[in-house]
Amino acid sequence: MNEGQAWPIVGHENAVNFLKESIRRGKVAHAYLFAGSSGIGKSIVAESFAKSLFCGNIDPCRECIHCRYFVKGIHPDFYRLELGKDEETGKEKKNIGVGEIRELRERLSEGALLGSYKVAILDGAEMLSEGAANALLKVLEEPRPKTVFILLASDVKSVLPTIASRTQIMRFLPVRRLEIYKYLLGLGSERKEAEDLAALSGGLAGKAIMFKKNPELFDEYKDRVNSFLAILESDLNGGFKEIGRFFGEKKNTLDRAGRNKIFSAWHSLLRDILLIKGGMGGHIENVFVFDRLSRAAVKFDITKSAKLIESLLSARASIDANVRDRLALENFAVSAKMG
Repeated sequence: MNEGQAWPIVGHENAVNFLKESIRRGKVAHAYLFAGSSGIGKSIVAESFAKSLFCGNIDPCRECIHCRYFVKGIHPDFYRLELGKDEETGKEKKNIGVGEIRELRERLSEGALLGSYKVAILDGAEMLSEGAANALLKVLEEPRPKTVFILLASDVKSVLPTIASRTQIMRFLPVRRLEIYKYLLGLGSERKEAEDLAALSGGLAGKAIMFKKNPELFDEYKDRVNSFLAILESDLNGGFKEIGRFFGEKKNTLDRAGRNKIFSAWHSLLRDILLIKGGMGGHIENVFVFDRLSRAAVKFDITKSAKLIESLLSARASIDANVRDRLALENFAVSAKMG
């Protein structure tokens, strides 16, 4: 038999050790709530935990039918529910509906087809509709033998308290930059790339790994960074032209995902400028543009930098209040040029 495969986790030793020990002692809870930022690693921990439960070995053997089916994505006793897309519009749904929870409940009510556990991962527990939350609560109140729910959420407070109270809560904290750096080296990154991605991750190992494995996504991120810095470096007309690149002709709005990516990147850059101004340049995330950020830090004092963050947050709030995306970003560009 091959040697068991260790869980492919970066950091989170306490969480991993706790879950492994629960399997070893036969003290597996019927429901868990993994809380932490997107990309922090809670999903891969949940999947590794599920795989070990199915296999029966702390470190999966890789040979049994459970391991082989799980790797292929066809394990009949494993379920994953997350925020889907509307079939008619193609847009992301606003929440997870009661019908989806009821369907999951029906599937879990049947016996395990392969005679082991039944495991369900619910990604986005904070996105449950009121009806879905109530339906899930009924399931958690009547746990079935060898059936495990793993709820994933950004924060414990975002989950209905009556649901959270019926779970084993596990909080996932940012991973140390050095751990992510070493892991990236193990994936084949050159030192400079590993340093840049580990810093950019902000402690979210999944983010660094995503950029490593999908360089085109990193290129898109760098494009958003370059646009922001160009807005700071150019005159107002140049800033407007840079913003126009996001929209093209006769377009004034962005999809939610694109909008979130822009605001996330720009907020990170403003935070970096503040850190440089405060003499903490070693803690910035966007180290691959350190020189340009340093020049911006000379141009903007701490008060001005803080006001720019306020202006960016204001632009986001304006969009939430139905102001056109393009107008809100142009207003931010104006604020960047004001004294």
